[in-house]
Amino acid sequence: MKNLAAWLAYIEASHSIDIDMGLERVRLIAQRMQLNFEQAVVITVAGTNGKGTTCRLLEQICLQAGFSVGVYSSPHILKFNERIRVNNTSESDLNICKAFKQIKHACEASAAYPSISLTYFEYATLAAMHIFKEKALDIIILEVGLGGRLDATNIIDADVNIITSIGLDHQDYLGSSLEQIAYEKCGIVKQNKRSVIAYTERYAKAEAHIDGQQNRVYRRGVDFDFVEAPSKNRDECYAARFSLPLDTPVKQHFEYHWAGSAIPPQNVMGAIAGAWHIWHCIKERAQEYSHLNPNPSNQRLKANQQLFNLLTAAPQDEADISKVIASTSLFGRAQIVSNSPCIILDVAHNQAAAEYLANKLATIAHKRCHMVIGMLKDKNIEATIQSLSGIATNWYCASLPGKRGELSSRLVNAVKTQTQAPCEAFDDISAALQSALEQASNADMIVVMGSFVSVAQAYEALSLTLD
Repeated sequence: MKNLAAWLAYIEASHSIDIDMGLERVRLIAQRMQLNFEQAVVITVAGTNGKGTTCRLLEQICLQAGFSVGVYSSPHILKFNERIRVNNTSESDLNICKAFKQIKHACEASAAYPSISLTYFEYATLAAMHIFKEKALDIIILEVGLGGRLDATNIIDADVNIITSIGLDHQDYLGSSLEQIAYEKCGIVKQNKRSVIAYTERYAKAEAHIDGQQNRVYRRGVDFDFVEAPSKNRDECYAARFSLPLDTPVKQHFEYHWAGSAIPPQNVMGAIAGAWHIWHCIKERAQEYSHLNPNPSNQRLKANQQLFNLLTAAPQDEADISKVIASTSLFGRAQIVSNSPCIILDVAHNQAAAEYLANKLATIAHKRCHMVIGMLKDKNIEATIQSLSGIATNWYCASLPGKRGELSSRLVNAVKTQTQAPCEAFDDISAALQSALEQASNADMIVVMGSFVSVAQAYEALSLTLD
């Protein structure tokens, strides 16, 4: 293959099934490639919503402390390279192509073993892992693609697991009930590791699995939680309280305050709890690191001390973690790309994400709202639109391309069923957004949502980049 585009076309066609749940094939290739991360701290993040922002904030906290950090996330918005970040920078075409070549070679038959085919996502996952191994990073953050238990990222027994939320999505693969979905997502929890449960609900089968792993677990509602703490100047202000066992069995107490973050508060807490687990992991391995590098100025240990300083700094200190929270954002998550009119891009594509988006939009001053929406046909479109029905808005329903893209006609029917608002149908997001722009005043708000595809098309229509 001559370039990344050719490689992506190849891996997209390399397996007969787009989504082929299971670990056997991808684990065998990882073994052939000798992928292991014994010297790194690996964090795997699962959940219906909030995975991307949790990974992003945890990445920024670790970078601020001085660690080298790799992040694997999906899907991308504009370029495949977005899926693999090293020290806050998307990986190069060259290195991704080299990784794909190594994977293809490992998939080919030899005298020792038969050939194996992989899905697009499995290729992408192994490419990220290969690159992270080659760069010998301190911290590796893996975002689960679908579910958890049978997701390709789960071939690694991560040191820290974070489950952000449980909601209805991907029922064809994960089950039709929250109980089943919770069990699949909590399948990333492994024996004698560390976990963060960032949601408050309890699901019996998932809880039985977690308890059986003898994990060190930080639970929302037990070890940490947050409250809204509005100030005179800001509506969105929060206080989080952590009560954690650190060096002694006696729990120590910490409070964090922040305002105006693009990261939802429950995901802020999940990232902070994950950072505490990272600190523990490296502290416990200090003797091992000392053996590998007897130099007392070992950079990883220095970074871990800085991480502790960041997590324990008093508010308004120079190292106050609220500054990291306030400065962290992620493309396509309540992202404001224009102020006149206000244009917001959000990948919300299920009921729970739409509920959060509706609450977020209620805090933004505007005269009228224009909702540009495009969704995939395997999503619960009706429930998603119903979650936004409390917003007085005009709807601009767009068809999305590809075999998973839904036609605008279904969205229009859903809007008419769930709301009394006016709506129009369009062939694509670009046309829908253009119509919204023509009808909006500078005091209005335009929201593009419903899918990563919708946000990607809005980026192109508005000539935006990810730089």
